[in-house]
Amino acid sequence: EARSIIDFGNTTLYYGDVGPATVHARLDTAYVDFDPILSMNGHWAEGEVQRFTSSIGLSLDGDIRAAISSTNGLRFDRSKDITGWSWPFAFAIGPLPVAGLLEVKLNAGFRIDSPGHVTMTMGASGDLDYRTENEYRVASGWDNDDLIQNSWSLQEPSFSVSSSASARVYVRAELNGMLYGVAGPSSRSDLYVSSKATAGCEGIDWDVNAGFTSSVLVKLNIFDKFTPSKTFAEARFTADVASGTVGWPLGFPLPCGQDQIYCNDKVSGDTSV
Repeated sequence: EARSIIDFGNTTLYYGDVGPATVHARLDTAYVDFDPILSMNGHWAEGEVQRFTSSIGLSLDGDIRAAISSTNGLRFDRSKDITGWSWPFAFAIGPLPVAGLLEVKLNAGFRIDSPGHVTMTMGASGDLDYRTENEYRVASGWDNDDLIQNSWSLQEPSFSVSSSASARVYVRAELNGMLYGVAGPSSRSDLYVSSKATAGCEGIDWDVNAGFTSSVLVKLNIFDKFTPSKTFAEARFTADVASGTVGWPLGFPLPCGQDQIYCNDKVSGDTSV
Protein backbone atom coordinates (compact mmCIF):
# COMPACT_ATOMS: atom_id res chain seq x y z
CA GLU A 1 0.00 0.00 0.00
CA ALA A 2 1.24 3.53 -0.78
CA ARG A 3 -0.76 6.46 0.64
CA SER A 4 -0.67 9.73 -1.29
CA ILE A 5 -2.11 13.14 -0.37
CA ILE A 6 -2.69 15.52 -3.27
CA ASP A 7 -3.91 19.11 -3.13
CA PHE A 8 -4.54 20.56 -6.59
CA GLY A 9 -7.01 23.32 -5.80
CA ASN A 10 -7.13 26.40 -8.04
CA THR A 11 -6.52 24.18 -11.09
CA THR A 12 -7.92 25.29 -14.45
CA LEU A 13 -9.39 22.32 -16.30
CA TYR A 14 -10.17 24.35 -19.41
CA TYR A 15 -10.28 27.96 -20.57
CA GLY A 16 -10.91 28.92 -24.18
CA ASP A 17 -13.37 29.39 -26.99
CA VAL A 18 -15.66 26.55 -28.08
CA GLY A 19 -17.54 27.76 -31.14
CA PRO A 20 -19.34 30.99 -30.17
CA ALA A 21 -18.91 30.30 -26.44
CA THR A 22 -16.06 31.03 -24.03
CA VAL A 23 -15.77 28.20 -21.51
CA HIS A 24 -14.02 28.35 -18.15
CA ALA A 25 -13.87 25.31 -15.83
CA ARG A 26 -11.86 25.52 -12.63
CA LEU A 27 -11.35 23.43 -9.50
CA ASP A 28 -11.45 25.95 -6.64
CA THR A 29 -10.92 23.15 -4.10
CA ALA A 30 -9.47 19.76 -4.96
CA TYR A 31 -8.05 17.63 -2.16
CA VAL A 32 -7.57 13.88 -2.48
CA ASP A 33 -6.08 11.49 0.07
CA PHE A 34 -5.91 8.03 -1.45
CA ASP A 35 -4.30 4.71 -0.69
CA PRO A 36 -4.06 2.21 -3.58
CA ILE A 37 -4.39 -1.40 -2.50
CA LEU A 38 -2.81 -4.32 -4.35
CA SER A 39 -1.85 -7.59 -2.67
CA MET A 40 -1.33 -11.09 -4.06
CA ASN A 41 -0.44 -14.37 -2.40
CA GLY A 42 -0.44 -18.01 -3.42
CA HIS A 43 0.65 -21.59 -2.72
CA TRP A 44 2.44 -23.77 -5.22
CA ALA A 45 2.55 -27.59 -4.90
CA GLU A 46 3.04 -30.57 -7.18
CA GLY A 47 4.01 -28.39 -10.11
CA GLU A 48 0.91 -26.17 -10.10
CA VAL A 49 -0.77 -23.37 -8.20
CA GLN A 50 -3.02 -24.79 -5.49
CA ARG A 51 -4.26 -21.49 -4.06
CA PHE A 52 -4.06 -17.87 -5.14
CA THR A 53 -5.55 -14.75 -3.50
CA SER A 54 -5.59 -11.15 -4.67
CA SER A 55 -6.97 -7.91 -3.28
CA ILE A 56 -7.22 -4.77 -5.39
CA GLY A 57 -9.00 -1.52 -4.66
CA LEU A 58 -8.70 1.98 -3.34
CA SER A 59 -9.19 3.86 -0.09
CA LEU A 60 -10.01 7.46 -1.01
CA ASP A 61 -11.03 10.68 0.78
CA GLY A 62 -11.83 13.68 -1.37
CA ASP A 63 -13.12 17.24 -1.26
CA ILE A 64 -13.87 19.04 -4.53
CA ARG A 65 -15.55 22.35 -5.40
CA ALA A 66 -15.73 23.52 -9.00
CA ALA A 67 -16.80 26.63 -10.92
CA ILE A 68 -18.01 26.29 -14.52
CA SER A 69 -19.15 29.03 -16.89
CA SER A 70 -20.03 29.43 -20.56
CA THR A 71 -21.03 32.58 -22.40
CA ASN A 72 -23.22 30.68 -24.87
CA GLY A 73 -25.05 27.39 -25.32
CA LEU A 74 -23.03 24.23 -25.94
CA ARG A 75 -22.38 20.59 -25.03
CA PHE A 76 -18.73 20.07 -24.12
CA ASP A 77 -16.43 17.90 -22.02
CA ARG A 78 -12.71 17.80 -21.29
CA SER A 79 -10.30 15.99 -18.94
CA LYS A 80 -6.83 16.79 -17.64
CA ASP A 81 -4.04 14.60 -16.23
CA ILE A 82 -3.03 15.77 -12.76
CA THR A 83 -0.19 13.46 -11.70
CA GLY A 84 1.01 9.84 -11.57
CA TRP A 85 3.46 7.49 -9.83
CA SER A 86 4.84 3.99 -10.27
CA TRP A 87 6.47 1.45 -7.92
CA PRO A 88 8.19 -1.80 -8.96
CA PHE A 89 7.43 -4.92 -6.92
CA ALA A 90 8.46 -8.59 -6.81
CA PHE A 91 7.37 -11.71 -4.94
CA ALA A 92 7.29 -15.49 -5.39
CA ILE A 93 4.58 -18.13 -5.54
CA GLY A 94 6.49 -21.28 -4.59
CA PRO A 95 9.33 -21.59 -7.09
CA LEU A 96 7.72 -19.06 -9.45
CA PRO A 97 9.14 -15.49 -9.28
CA VAL A 98 6.69 -12.71 -10.09
CA ALA A 99 7.81 -9.17 -10.96
CA GLY A 100 5.69 -6.21 -11.92
CA LEU A 101 4.94 -2.52 -11.70
CA LEU A 102 2.23 -0.71 -9.76
CA GLU A 103 1.05 2.48 -11.49
CA VAL A 104 -1.23 5.16 -10.06
CA LYS A 105 -2.72 7.95 -12.16
CA LEU A 106 -4.89 10.88 -11.12
CA ASN A 107 -6.91 13.05 -13.48
CA ALA A 108 -9.93 15.34 -13.41
CA GLY A 109 -12.56 16.38 -15.91
CA PHE A 110 -15.94 17.99 -16.51
CA ARG A 111 -18.96 17.96 -18.80
CA ILE A 112 -21.41 20.81 -19.46
CA ASP A 113 -24.70 20.85 -21.36
CA SER A 114 -26.57 24.14 -21.69
CA PRO A 115 -28.73 25.80 -24.39
CA GLY A 116 -27.60 29.26 -23.24
CA HIS A 117 -25.16 31.06 -21.00
CA VAL A 118 -24.48 29.57 -17.58
CA THR A 119 -22.37 30.13 -14.47
CA MET A 120 -22.44 27.62 -11.61
CA THR A 121 -20.46 26.41 -8.64
CA MET A 122 -20.91 23.05 -6.92
CA GLY A 123 -19.00 20.83 -4.54
CA ALA A 124 -18.99 17.71 -2.39
CA SER A 125 -16.76 15.79 -0.04
CA GLY A 126 -16.72 12.12 0.88
CA ASP A 127 -14.76 8.96 1.46
CA LEU A 128 -14.69 5.52 -0.10
CA ASP A 129 -13.08 2.24 0.90
CA TYR A 130 -13.67 -0.28 -1.88
CA ARG A 131 -11.80 -3.43 -2.76
CA THR A 132 -12.52 -6.76 -4.35
CA GLU A 133 -11.06 -9.93 -2.85
CA ASN A 134 -10.51 -12.85 -5.24
CA GLU A 135 -9.47 -16.34 -4.23
CA TYR A 136 -8.65 -19.35 -6.40
CA ARG A 137 -8.48 -22.96 -5.15
CA VAL A 138 -7.89 -26.03 -7.28
CA ALA A 139 -10.87 -27.86 -5.79
CA SER A 140 -13.45 -25.07 -5.99
CA GLY A 141 -12.21 -22.58 -8.61
CA TRP A 142 -12.71 -18.80 -8.21
CA ASP A 143 -14.58 -16.99 -5.45
CA ASN A 144 -14.80 -13.23 -4.93
CA ASP A 145 -16.09 -10.80 -2.31
CA ASP A 146 -16.50 -7.00 -2.45
CA LEU A 147 -15.80 -4.84 0.62
CA ILE A 148 -17.53 -1.43 0.53
CA GLN A 149 -17.73 1.58 2.85
CA ASN A 150 -18.60 5.15 1.85
CA SER A 151 -20.11 8.44 3.05
CA TRP A 152 -20.92 11.83 1.47
CA SER A 153 -21.82 15.45 2.13
CA LEU A 154 -22.94 18.08 -0.40
CA GLN A 155 -22.02 21.78 -0.48
CA GLU A 156 -24.51 24.52 -1.30
CA PRO A 157 -24.33 25.43 -5.02
CA SER A 158 -24.83 28.75 -6.82
CA PHE A 159 -26.32 29.27 -10.29
CA SER A 160 -26.93 31.83 -13.01
CA VAL A 161 -28.59 30.40 -16.13
CA SER A 162 -30.55 31.76 -19.09
CA SER A 163 -32.93 28.78 -19.26
CA SER A 164 -31.44 25.47 -18.08
CA ALA A 165 -28.07 23.78 -17.65
CA SER A 166 -26.44 20.62 -16.33
CA ALA A 167 -22.82 19.89 -15.44
CA ARG A 168 -20.68 17.16 -13.94
CA VAL A 169 -17.17 17.36 -12.44
CA TYR A 170 -15.07 14.37 -11.40
CA VAL A 171 -11.71 13.37 -9.98
CA ARG A 172 -10.50 9.95 -11.15
CA ALA A 173 -7.88 7.65 -9.60
CA GLU A 174 -6.59 4.71 -11.65
CA LEU A 175 -4.56 1.81 -10.28
CA ASN A 176 -2.79 -0.64 -12.60
CA GLY A 177 -0.71 -3.60 -11.51
CA MET A 178 1.27 -4.94 -14.47
CA LEU A 179 2.89 -8.37 -14.19
CA TYR A 180 5.91 -8.85 -16.45
CA GLY A 181 4.70 -5.72 -18.26
CA VAL A 182 2.00 -7.76 -19.99
CA ALA A 183 -1.19 -8.07 -17.92
CA GLY A 184 -2.52 -7.66 -14.42
CA PRO A 185 -5.25 -6.25 -12.19
CA SER A 186 -6.53 -2.70 -12.56
CA SER A 187 -8.98 -0.44 -10.75
CA ARG A 188 -10.65 2.90 -11.56
CA SER A 189 -12.55 5.04 -9.07
CA ASP A 190 -14.35 8.35 -9.72
CA LEU A 191 -15.40 10.92 -7.14
CA TYR A 192 -18.00 13.10 -8.86
CA VAL A 193 -20.54 15.85 -8.29
CA SER A 194 -23.24 16.81 -10.80
CA SER A 195 -25.87 19.51 -10.88
CA LYS A 196 -28.87 20.65 -12.90
CA ALA A 197 -30.58 24.05 -12.91
CA THR A 198 -33.76 25.23 -14.64
CA ALA A 199 -35.19 28.77 -14.70
CA GLY A 200 -38.78 28.69 -13.43
CA CYS A 201 -41.54 31.01 -12.22
CA GLU A 202 -40.27 31.45 -8.67
CA GLY A 203 -36.57 31.44 -9.54
CA ILE A 204 -33.92 28.89 -10.51
CA ASP A 205 -34.86 25.33 -9.51
CA TRP A 206 -31.77 23.20 -8.87
CA ASP A 207 -30.65 19.79 -7.70
CA VAL A 208 -27.20 18.41 -6.91
CA ASN A 209 -26.01 14.86 -6.38
CA ALA A 210 -22.62 13.29 -5.81
CA GLY A 211 -21.07 9.87 -5.38
CA PHE A 212 -18.43 7.34 -6.34
CA THR A 213 -18.19 4.90 -9.18
CA SER A 214 -15.61 2.13 -9.05
CA SER A 215 -14.69 -0.79 -11.29
CA VAL A 216 -12.12 -3.56 -10.90
CA LEU A 217 -10.67 -6.00 -13.43
CA VAL A 218 -8.32 -8.85 -12.56
CA LYS A 219 -6.58 -10.58 -15.45
CA LEU A 220 -3.55 -12.87 -15.11
CA ASN A 221 -1.58 -15.14 -17.40
CA ILE A 222 1.41 -16.85 -15.79
CA PHE A 223 3.45 -18.97 -18.20
CA ASP A 224 0.19 -20.22 -19.74
CA LYS A 225 -0.12 -22.63 -16.80
CA PHE A 226 -2.29 -20.47 -14.58
CA THR A 227 -4.70 -18.43 -16.67
CA PRO A 228 -7.70 -17.10 -14.72
CA SER A 229 -9.72 -14.97 -17.10
CA LYS A 230 -11.45 -11.67 -16.53
CA THR A 231 -13.14 -11.12 -13.18
CA PHE A 232 -15.12 -7.86 -13.06
CA ALA A 233 -16.46 -5.96 -10.08
CA GLU A 234 -18.41 -2.72 -10.39
CA ALA A 235 -19.96 -0.51 -7.73
CA ARG A 236 -21.84 2.81 -7.62
CA PHE A 237 -22.55 4.92 -4.56
CA THR A 238 -24.75 8.03 -4.68
CA ALA A 239 -25.32 10.62 -1.98
CA ASP A 240 -28.76 11.92 -1.10
CA VAL A 241 -29.90 14.45 -3.70
CA ALA A 242 -30.05 18.05 -2.52
CA SER A 243 -32.50 20.42 -4.21
CA GLY A 244 -33.93 23.90 -3.83
CA THR A 245 -34.90 27.14 -5.52
CA VAL A 246 -32.89 30.35 -5.82
CA GLY A 247 -35.41 33.22 -5.91
CA TRP A 248 -35.23 35.95 -8.53
CA PRO A 249 -33.67 39.22 -7.31
CA LEU A 250 -36.01 41.99 -6.15
CA GLY A 251 -37.33 43.91 -9.14
CA PHE A 252 -36.46 41.14 -11.63
CA PRO A 253 -39.25 40.71 -14.24
CA LEU A 254 -40.72 37.29 -13.48
CA PRO A 255 -40.90 35.01 -16.55
CA CYS A 256 -44.41 33.82 -15.67
CA GLY A 257 -48.03 34.91 -15.87
CA GLN A 258 -47.71 35.70 -19.57
CA ASP A 259 -49.11 33.92 -22.60
CA GLN A 260 -46.45 32.07 -24.51
CA ILE A 261 -46.01 33.08 -28.15
CA TYR A 262 -44.92 30.52 -30.74
CA CYS A 263 -43.64 30.90 -34.30
CA ASN A 264 -46.35 31.84 -36.86
CA ASP A 265 -48.78 32.90 -34.08
CA LYS A 266 -50.86 36.03 -34.76
CA VAL A 267 -50.91 38.64 -32.01
CA SER A 268 -53.48 41.44 -31.71
CA GLY A 269 -54.33 44.07 -29.10
CA ASP A 270 -55.27 47.68 -28.41
CA THR A 271 -52.20 49.89 -28.64
CA SER A 272 -54.01 53.21 -28.15
CA VAL A 273 -53.05 55.40 -25.20
